[in-house]
Amino acid sequence: MKKTPYTTFLDLIAPHYCYFCGKIGKLWCDDCQKHNNFSVNYIKNNKKPLDYEFYISQRDGILKTIVDDYKFNNIKQNADILGKILADSLGANKITTNKQDVIIVPIPTVRRHIRERGYDHIKLLSESFCYWSGLTYQMALSRLTTDRQRGASAKDRRLQAKKAFKVFTDIKPDIEYILLDDIKTTGSTLDEAAKVLRNNGATKVAAIYILKQE
Repeated sequence: MKKTPYTTFLDLIAPHYCYFCGKIGKLWCDDCQKHNNFSVNYIKNNKKPLDYEFYISQRDGILKTIVDDYKFNNIKQNADILGKILADSLGANKITTNKQDVIIVPIPTVRRHIRERGYDHIKLLSESFCYWSGLTYQMALSRLTTDRQRGASAKDRRLQAKKAFKVFTDIKPDIEYILLDDIKTTGSTLDEAAKVLRNNGATKVAAIYILKQE
C-alpha cells in the first residue's frame, strides 16, 4: 500500500509484524513473499451451477487469521496480502490461456457491512487479485438483501441466498465468469450467484475463494 505521513507515523509507534515469521516491519515480509508455497485445491462439479472451484485451504491457520483481521479487525492492508497470495498460488494460466475470455465477479457485500468497515472487502480483494494476476473484474451482480449471514444456520443461509442477487450488467455467453469470495461456508451464496448469472445468459461459471469451512 502507498505510504502516507500518517501511516509512516503509525509504523513507528505501532509497527507491523509479519504474519508468517514474526519479523518486524511488514505484515508479509519480503523473505516470506519469496517463499509463498500455498497450494491450490480444485473441485470439479458435474451437476452444480459452478463448473469448478479453486480454493487455497481450510479455514484454519495463518490464512484464517489474515482473513479474520481483514474482515473483522479493520486491517485493510490485508487485501493486498490475500490478493497476491491468490494470484501467486492460482496463477492466471490455471484458469485460462486467454485472459480476455475471463471476468472475475466479486460476490456483492451487504451494504451495512461496507458502512461498518468503511470499505467493500470483496471488491478490494478483487482489485488486488486482478492487479497481480492481470485479469479483469466486473461488478456484474448487485445484492438485494441485507441479511447477516455470520452465525446463521445452513438452512437460513440457503434461504437468504435464494433472493440475494440480481444481474447488474449485460452477460455475454462467450465469457467465463468466475465468482470471487473470501470464504465458502455452505456454498449457498456461490451457488445462487452462479444460478443468477446462468439465468441471464452465462454458459461458463466458476468460483475462487481463499478458505473453505467444513
